[in-house]
Amino acid sequence: MPPPSIENTVRWRRNPESFVTELFRDPKTGGPVKLAPWHGEALAAVRDSDRVSVRAARGVGKTAMLAWLCLYRLTCYSDAFNVFTAPRREQMSMAAWREIKKWIALMDPHMRDNFEVQSSRIFMPGLRNEAVATTVGSGNYEGLQGIHDMNLMFFVDEANGVADNVMDVVLGSTTTSGTKILLAGNPRQSAGLFFRTHVSKSHQKVWRTIRVSAFDMEGMDFYNPGYIEEMRQTWGEQSWQWSAYVLGEFPTEQEDAVIPLGHIRDAVGRKAVPLEGYHPVWGFDPAAGGDRSVLVKRRANIVEDIVSWRERDQAVSMDKVRRHFWDTPDKDKPAAIVVDAVGMGAPIADVLRRDGLPIVHWVSSENSTHKTLYRNKRAEMWHLGREWFEQQTVVIPDDDELVEELAAPIRFVPKDTNTSYGTAYIVEAKDEIKERIGRSTDLADALLLSLCAKWRERDADYLRERLPGVYGRKRKPTPAGATWMSAI
Repeated sequence: MPPPSIENTVRWRRNPESFVTELFRDPKTGGPVKLAPWHGEALAAVRDSDRVSVRAARGVGKTAMLAWLCLYRLTCYSDAFNVFTAPRREQMSMAAWREIKKWIALMDPHMRDNFEVQSSRIFMPGLRNEAVATTVGSGNYEGLQGIHDMNLMFFVDEANGVADNVMDVVLGSTTTSGTKILLAGNPRQSAGLFFRTHVSKSHQKVWRTIRVSAFDMEGMDFYNPGYIEEMRQTWGEQSWQWSAYVLGEFPTEQEDAVIPLGHIRDAVGRKAVPLEGYHPVWGFDPAAGGDRSVLVKRRANIVEDIVSWRERDQAVSMDKVRRHFWDTPDKDKPAAIVVDAVGMGAPIADVLRRDGLPIVHWVSSENSTHKTLYRNKRAEMWHLGREWFEQQTVVIPDDDELVEELAAPIRFVPKDTNTSYGTAYIVEAKDEIKERIGRSTDLADALLLSLCAKWRERDADYLRERLPGVYGRKRKPTPAGATWMSAI
């Protein structure tokens, strides 16, 4: 069967909505396909933009839209190369790929024979137009590496479940001008690139975003009219299921999140008065490998400052902490600097303590003091953060990375035979979080460390009596280019 005429191809390329309504038949009625309003918006967005991200409620026709766009590009663009990916193989075979096959079968007979369908490839014989499917399970994304082509487009289905190290590979393949990326999925997790495209101010300058609610589907024949009421009765309007599957919104309280996203977001925009009678407490998370060193300065209910740097030389990092401490006026000096004393953090904490800083060791791998509640001190630290945010009087800086890092970790009760722990929580491992969001939770960890020395916050005499010489201590100015130690 010959390809469509140039006239039709040009017309459809300009108007992808007409491509769908003219070439496909409705599977129920046999008449022309009726598009939901958001379908037209999404089709036009992909035509006009290189980066599009769609967060959608369940059952709104998301997968059909992916199929139409795939066939639209294969029909209307020369040398079109579509790459479909999803977190798991069954999501590809049972969802997107199956949907594409369904719509090819519902295509105008004169066009249908232009496509040849295989288990993981669709192509147009005689042309260089094809679509391929590859799954990207954790640590298994070789199939995406090295893909560079003209008229290349990535379709990432269930994008909220795709780890950021995979997204990095996708983004790394967009060096060819005009390469497009479409992310689509239910907004279940408050972390990762998909999440950032919808909530981060910097990402929204690059990404065209679309939200689809179940309420947008009123009058659509293919949509179950009783679904919304069923979800309301089953889960309730305060549940994360209602947010994600009905409203198409990221849950403000994810079922297994340690700290609810809603509390975190509220803390960013909140106007609050500093609580009186509290001394500052700082949290310091030293760098490990190529991560950041982060110093968070908190006074009671307000995070006053966050300082971060990348420096492999630990002596330089320690010098930065000393400078911050000694350059701070006496009345604002911290009563404690809590250091993550795991690995290299332990000798760093020891050196800083000997230098006269009010260091508190926090060893996150040790057993919690509340064994029936938390498996280790890291889990305890994160739950101290949960309690702090639940006060709803706290304030944090407007920092997209900080918000994501605080919202990302999940908590669970391990299924093991150690009954001495009972139902004690454990928090998701740092390596697992890093794989999902593409970086360590350094900012969040430093903030939470500042909550781990509460007994010092209201000890008015600590600095004067227990650290003699700190108040009023004078030191020689540090020459430019020198270290604090050389000025002693």
